[in-house]
Amino acid sequence: MYNAENIQNILEQLRDFFYFGTQDTMKQAYHEMCRINGKEPSQTDWVEEEYCFNRLFVGPVAPAAPMLASYYLETDMAYNGHVTKCVKNLYSTIGLELPESVNMPEDSLPFELDACRYLTQLDRIAKEASEIRKYFIKNHMSDWVRLFLNRTENEQKTPAVDYMLFILKRWIESAVAELAAQEV
Repeated sequence: MYNAENIQNILEQLRDFFYFGTQDTMKQAYHEMCRINGKEPSQTDWVEEEYCFNRLFVGPVAPAAPMLASYYLETDMAYNGHVTKCVKNLYSTIGLELPESVNMPEDSLPFELDACRYLTQLDRIAKEASEIRKYFIKNHMSDWVRLFLNRTENEQKTPAVDYMLFILKRWIESAVAELAAQEV
């Protein structure tokens, strides 16, 4: 099940799940997402969930599906290249700053989800934010998130990781469909 009416909270839980990747935060975000969507959480081994998360998205060996837009959009799959700079400039334009202690590029999935959450809030009060949000989702996130999801498709996944990827897929599909409907 997917509840698009509570998009702010959905984006927040996706952000937290993919940002922290630790047992406690994954469990909290997963359980909250299940609550939002009226789904009973699956019984799962959170050590295995964390292992799956790291195997798929982080490492220590090359992850199956890195959570970075630049990996999918740069011709040489370089991190911190042109794509990262463009995303960083977008954040600056809308007034978002990453904490200096963060060791992840600006174009990582959790930061981009947070930017979408922020733009959705701003969208209600500023037409410019609406246009930036539309552009960011339609011309940036939809391209790379679909490629990211495709990389995870045939990978073995634990219940919570699988469910959060399902919700991410539903969110990007519904966001793109909503934007297309607005253009008609």
